[in-house]
Amino acid sequence: GKLVAKSFYYDGSELQKEHYEHKFKPYVFSNMGYVKDRLYKAGKKYRLLLRTVDEKYAKYVKDAEDKNGILRVAGKEKCFFSSEKRIKALMSVNPIVLVKNDKKYFVDEDMSIAIKLLNQNAEKKMKTLLGEEIKNLDFIKAIKKINKYPIVMRYKNGVKMIGNKFLIVPKEDELSQKVVKFLYGLGLGNKNASMGA
Repeated sequence: GKLVAKSFYYDGSELQKEHYEHKFKPYVFSNMGYVKDRLYKAGKKYRLLLRTVDEKYAKYVKDAEDKNGILRVAGKEKCFFSSEKRIKALMSVNPIVLVKNDKKYFVDEDMSIAIKLLNQNAEKKMKTLLGEEIKNLDFIKAIKKINKYPIVMRYKNGVKMIGNKFLIVPKEDELSQKVVKFLYGLGLGNKNASMGA
């Protein structure tokens, strides 16, 4: 998360001011693949997938090596998601963090709570980033938790966050499809830009 953030928010970047604004960041990233011994090693190549709904963020990744000296970009590939394509299902590769109103995490509860939290989070993202206010959004047709136990991830200053992996089937209507395509470039739930969740 720090490496990706430094690619965007280095000193002198036109995006630097946005880093300190308390709002959704318009991107999400994958981890750099499975590592057998749990350590990433210097000089070895890893693949990082960055998805964004704002093309200027994709442009900044190419300058990463020059600006922070840590992340070296060996190759880049840009792909665009077809707006015509229907999304039949989403399966999370990274855990999805869902924070409830009482600041506790969704862990092993009724799945209707996960659906409610995902819909509320999507409503906020649509309003903040697109200026579209949607009340009582309901874009999920079916959902299934696919991990056996909750996944614990470390965050800033040793804070532990809890997430789960889900298989989500969105509804077929135009609004649901628009929302799920938008979320494809942002991530579902909380801590997308900071943790890749």
